[in-house]
Amino acid sequence: MKINGVVQEGKGEGAKFISLSVYDKIFTNILGKQPFPGTLNVRISEKDGKDISILFNKKGLRFENLFYQGKKMGDIIIIPCEIQG
Repeated sequence: MKINGVVQEGKGEGAKFISLSVYDKIFTNILGKQPFPGTLNVRISEKDGKDISILFNKKGLRFENLFYQGKKMGDIIIIPCEIQG
């Protein structure tokens, strides 16, 4: 599947969440190294968004019910991909 999109500026909150131990441990384990402290925000079409949602449900590696300092955190769904361009 090929998805086209445009990189866009985020809210600047990705680094804060990626650096939390609850997320950092998961990403470091999967990647074999510490992740980049942030996110890549890509604006995609509505159609591509629907296609990605199907992938999330069928092939996504899910981490749910995550807690940090007693607070429930957002779930993670990981789908390996290759970025070109």
